[in-house]
Amino acid sequence: MQYPTAPAASPLKVSFIIPVHNGGAEFVQCLQAIAATTYTNYECIVVDDGSTDNTAATAAASGANAIFLKIRRGPAYARNRGVEKATGDLLFFVDADVCVYPDTVDLVVQTFQDHPEIDALIGSYDDCPGAPNFMSQYKNLFHHFVHQTSSIWASTFWGGCGAIRKAVFLELGGFDEAYGRSCIEDIELGYRLKAAQHAIMLNKAIQVKHMKRWTLRQIVRSDIFDRGLPWTLLLLQDRSLPNDLNLKISQRISVVLSYLLLTLVGMIALYFQGLTLLPLTILLAITLMSYWYYDTVRWKRIAFLGGAILLPLICIALVASFQHMFLILPFVISLVVLTVSYQFTAFRIGRRPAFLLMVGLCGLTPLLVTLWRFPRLWLFPIITLVALVIINFPFYRFFAEKKSWLFAVRVLPFHLLYFIYSGIAFVWGIVTYFRDKDKASAAGIAER
Repeated sequence: MQYPTAPAASPLKVSFIIPVHNGGAEFVQCLQAIAATTYTNYECIVVDDGSTDNTAATAAASGANAIFLKIRRGPAYARNRGVEKATGDLLFFVDADVCVYPDTVDLVVQTFQDHPEIDALIGSYDDCPGAPNFMSQYKNLFHHFVHQTSSIWASTFWGGCGAIRKAVFLELGGFDEAYGRSCIEDIELGYRLKAAQHAIMLNKAIQVKHMKRWTLRQIVRSDIFDRGLPWTLLLLQDRSLPNDLNLKISQRISVVLSYLLLTLVGMIALYFQGLTLLPLTILLAITLMSYWYYDTVRWKRIAFLGGAILLPLICIALVASFQHMFLILPFVISLVVLTVSYQFTAFRIGRRPAFLLMVGLCGLTPLLVTLWRFPRLWLFPIITLVALVIINFPFYRFFAEKKSWLFAVRVLPFHLLYFIYSGIAFVWGIVTYFRDKDKASAAGIAER
C-alpha cells in the first residue's frame, strides 16, 4: 500500500519518539543533538519509562514534550504511548543514547520524498563510537559493518534509528507490547511490515553516533537474551530465514566452523591431557588482562591482574605434573614478570608493542612447542581457523582500516566467542520453541 508524500512547499512533519529510563549524560547529549538539527518542522516526544532520577525534568527543560510513566513497561510500550501524542507525518524512533547529526532529519525526509514506494527506513551507527573503550568500539563498529554491507532493501526495522509513516505504524498496531524490555520489538515490527508488503529501505548515508559504553558482560547478555534467543523464536514463528544482516549465509557457516574448531581443539586437549590448552590459556589470559586492565576502575585492576596471572599458572602447574615439560618454566617466569610489569612496560614502549611482546614471549613460543611435537594433529584446527578468517576477512580488514591490524587481531577471539554463543542461543531457541509448542498442543487437547 502506497502513501502519498507531502508537496515540497509543505514539508513533512517529523515526530521524534524517544523512550528512556534513567537517561544520564548520554540522554542529555541526545537532546542536545536533536536541538542542533537543521530541519525545522519537527517535534520531540520523550517517554520517561519509569525513571527514578530527573530524566523527565531534563526532557521538559530541553523543550521536549515529556511523558512520564510511573511503572517501567519497556521501550515497546513507551514508544506506543509517544506515538499517541505525535502529530507528525513521519515517526522517527531514536534511542536515548544515540546522537543524530544536524542533517540526519533532512536525509530522512529527503529519502521518503525521493522514494515514495517506501513506508519505513533505517540507518546505522557511524564509524566513530562515542565510548573509547575496546568493547564499545568493537560492538558499535560491528553494528556499523553489518548495516553498511547489507542490502538497501531491509528485511526488518530498527528502533535505534528508524523512521516510519505514521499511517502505516497505526495500521499495523504499533510495537508489540508483549516485549516488556529492550529486545527485538523493532525486528518483530519489521517482519510485520514485510508481511504486509510494506517496503523498508536501509539508507547507509543516514548514520547516528552511539554513545553507550559496552562491557563484555553486557554484550554477551544482550546478544543471547535480547537478540539471539528471542530472534530465533521469531524466525521459527515466521518460518523465514533471510540472507541479510546477522543472518547471512557466511555467518551461518562461520558458526558451524567455530564449533568445528572448538571440537577439534577440545579433542586434542583431551587426548594429550591438557597440554595443548597451555598456549591457548596463556594467550587468553593476556588478551583478557589487556582488555580488563584498561576498561575497569582502579580498585578492580589488582584483582584482574591477579586472575590473569593465577589462571595460566594453575594450568601450567597441572600440565607440568602430567607432561614433565620443564622447558616451559622460562616462559612461566616471563609471563609473571611481564604481567606484573605490564603497566611499566606499556609506559616505556607503548601499549601496542608491550602487548605484542607479551603475546610473543608467553603465548607464541609454547604454541610453537606444541605444534612441533604434534604437527599433524594441529593441521585440521589450523585449516578450520584459516577458513574462518578467510570467510570473515572483509570484517577484519574493516577493523584494520578503521583502527589497526592489532585491533583486528584483538577482535578475533571475541568474534569467535560471538559465533559460539550465537549457536548456543539458536539451539536454545529451537528447543524452547518446540517445548512451548508441545505444551500448547497438550493444553489444547486437555481443553477438548
